[in-house]
Formats: sequence, C-alpha cells, structure tokens
Amino acid sequence: MPQVLFRVPFDGVVVNLTDQQKDLLRLLVSKHESTGGSQFIFLRGINAAGLCYPGGDAVNVGYDDVDLRQLRREDLISVIPIAENQLRGKPTELGIEIVRRGFFTKRAMKEY
Repeated sequence: MPQVLFRVPFDGVVVNLTDQQKDLLRLLVSKHESTGGSQFIFLRGINAAGLCYPGGDAVNVGYDDVDLRQLRREDLISVIPIAENQLRGKPTELGIEIVRRGFFTKRAMKEY
C-alpha cells in the first residue's frame, strides 16, 4: 500500500514570493501603517507604475500588477480592479504579520 503524506500548517506560513514581491509587501504595509490604514490605488501606465494614497501621497514603483496579483494569491493583500490599469487594496492581517516577523518562519510544514 502506498504511503500517504499529509501536510498540515506548523509554526509558520508558506509563501511563494520573489524578493521584489517581498519588497512591495514591505512598502504596502509601511504605507498602510503610516496612513492610518488607508487603501492604496495602484496605477500602471506604459512606462511607469505608482501607488497613490489619500492626501496626494504618491510613490513611483518598479513593480507591476503581476506582483500585486501574486500577493493577493498568497492572501497577503486584498485588491480589486477599479478601472483599466488601476487596482485598489490594502494589506491583510496575514500580510502585516508576515512583514512584522521579517518573513521568518522556523518551520513551515510538518509532514506525517
């Protein structure tokens, strides 16, 4: 009889992110905290992309909507499209906590 392997969460969370996506999440969490929890608007043009926050706070970024969509797939941000080439969102509690822990997990999964 073949051995069955079960994977259950153990002392951490597994995330599939590039270093660039981690940097983007750090930025989103930092701005989220410094703006009192405000949502961001991500704008993408032909040659540039940026994040906008209430009060005119804007940041040019080298990330794209693919990076944001990966963060969403990992449940690290909530994001919705609001117009062509525009997304609105904010970090989830999981995204905020992972950044606070410095993306460190001692052990992600325990196998039985």
